[in-house]
Amino acid sequence: MPSAGDLRSTAARLHAEAAWLSGALDRIGLTAGPAVWRGPASTRFDAELQDERRRLGAVADDLRLLARTFSVAAEKAEAAEAFPALAGAGVTFLGPIARSRP
Repeated sequence: MPSAGDLRSTAARLHAEAAWLSGALDRIGLTAGPAVWRGPASTRFDAELQDERRRLGAVADDLRLLARTFSVAAEKAEAAEAFPALAGAGVTFLGPIARSRP
């Protein structure tokens, strides 16, 4: 099983890739914008570019969700390392202790 540090490192890489993906088409839009394309080709290009931005945005969101999953796994691994007796008893999450009301 990977260590908590490995999981956090993977989560950080996924976040970085998601950030890059989110802006991947920005330079293309600036480089090949309305000054380059004119008429029907411009309209079609803009529509296709927006579709691709949405697709890449969805992939970036998936990567962020996966990164969060790795971060949560790292937190659980750290909790298991800190409290091995609880991990052996099947406790997988150490959240805040709820106070009972009188």
